[in-house]
Amino acid sequence: MAEPPRQGLLVVTGAAGGIGRHVVKCGLKLNWRVIGCDVRSMRFEAKREQFTGVVGDVRDPIVQTSLKEAAERRRIDAVVLCAARGPMYSNPTAIVETNLLGSVRASTAWVPGMRRWGVLVLLGSSAAHRYSWDGSWDALVTESLGGARNRGVWRRIAALSSSQAYSLSKWGLMRAACRLAGDVRRHGIRVNVVIPGPTHSMMAREMQRTKPGQWRRVISEAPIAGVSRPQDIAEVIVGICGRHARMLHGSVLYLDGGWHAERCATDLCDD
Repeated sequence: MAEPPRQGLLVVTGAAGGIGRHVVKCGLKLNWRVIGCDVRSMRFEAKREQFTGVVGDVRDPIVQTSLKEAAERRRIDAVVLCAARGPMYSNPTAIVETNLLGSVRASTAWVPGMRRWGVLVLLGSSAAHRYSWDGSWDALVTESLGGARNRGVWRRIAALSSSQAYSLSKWGLMRAACRLAGDVRRHGIRVNVVIPGPTHSMMAREMQRTKPGQWRRVISEAPIAGVSRPQDIAEVIVGICGRHARMLHGSVLYLDGGWHAERCATDLCDD
């Protein structure tokens, strides 16, 4: 079988596990050149010139320099940000710092090195809609985009449960992505968010083990009940990184079995 045509340069954070690992594998299969970043070491079956792994926190300036060196002065075609702390992590402040501020700031740091019509893909979660968040939290979104730190908001975050903090971080990520889409369009860069529902992952296994009742309820709520495979989510993500999706910008793609659509329909009926 002939090799697929050579694609561009794809950068993936959170590349050692979960959806991020499958994004790398799917990208390699479709002949992207891939740079993966994670705090854990990673190995993939690929030619040396096709995959480069960088170990460290993407928020670290030294790691950012290593990633840019790995790009070898090539323009980046796509950046997929999968690194995250899950709802079982015990520190709500760290959850929001990593999932919202870390992801958005890493996104903006990549823009100068991206090719025109390149794309930033941020990984959200349907958990964003499991609690109600209002405009009083928008200072957090502003901070993620370079605004000043609001101590009052961070005091409120410290009082949240881990599941609330996770939901807030993913809600804020969607809000920030909408603003970011407007900010980077002058550079010809696209921004999209992918929102998976329940997915087989380390996060999911931890919830199954510690909160089995909650896990069963979550996977039964969607019209198409069940759990996604991470490779299914990854294939959609890599698909929207391709040239044929160049008109997809500022979009939120829900891969949750219709859970969000049904919720929206219910809200409309209630109104």
